[in-house]
Amino acid sequence: MISMDTVIVLIVVVLGGLGAWGTISFWMDGRYRRNRPNPTLSGFRSPEDREDDR
Repeated sequence: MISMDTVIVLIVVVLGGLGAWGTISFWMDGRYRRNRPNPTLSGFRSPEDREDDR
């Protein structure tokens, strides 16, 4: 059987990971998307995309 100490440590690690992930997501909100070109249906850039649009 899993000891109570192990359960508490796992809960703390999971909550800490979620907190770190949420903080990073909040800080990076929109930055990744702003630096990416608009997606196309095929997943590739279309021929009319220019260098300065990226």
